[in-house]
Amino acid sequence: MRLRALILLCIAAMLPGAPVLAQETGTLITRRAAQMHAKGKNAARVTMQAFAACVVDRSYGQTSRLVDVPVGTEDYAKQLKRLYDTWGDQCLSGGELSFNNVLFRGSLFQALYARDFRSNGPVAFDPALDTGYRALYPDPVSGDARSSIALVRFAECVSRGDASKVRELLRALPGSEGETVAFGDLVPRFSACIVDGEKIEFSRTMLKGVLAEGLYRLSRATRAGRDAS
Repeated sequence: MRLRALILLCIAAMLPGAPVLAQETGTLITRRAAQMHAKGKNAARVTMQAFAACVVDRSYGQTSRLVDVPVGTEDYAKQLKRLYDTWGDQCLSGGELSFNNVLFRGSLFQALYARDFRSNGPVAFDPALDTGYRALYPDPVSGDARSSIALVRFAECVSRGDASKVRELLRALPGSEGETVAFGDLVPRFSACIVDGEKIEFSRTMLKGVLAEGLYRLSRATRAGRDAS
């Protein structure tokens, strides 16, 4: 049975000048903000990225292992929480910020991609390349698993269509003109990757994290294939 995306993609929200959507999903965890002085409506996004980058830098091995743990499992929840709790005091300082487990995951993938592929990530992928993400989940899949698989497939589709533009998006600062332009340029790819008129909806922050995961998984699988040859 074909998996279906579960959320509506508001393309208008990705265009220049459009408001950023506020809805997010996941469990909120309130902690102190990362060590920076960002202000304004994008301060939380900048802070989340800084926090995730710090976590990846200090615990690269553990973060990398989390990539292959299925979403929705008890092990996944424990590992994600352990990452946050272990480095919260060292990677967060001053102020208050509400953290979201879905957004934290997306920010971790942005940080992993920046660490592993910022300077030499592939921008073309073999059509037959399989990242192996679906294989992490046994049948029958749970609701959380179905949602995660659908979103990763969407993100991989967009990244296969224009990896260079997705890379530009990931490099752009939250709320910057470059980010807005990159989102706008990717709108046709978003539309093309929605199967049979299915609709998905998320904020810029969540979408950026999802795309980071798709591009990271494709890049990692490509590198693994090259290393094995």
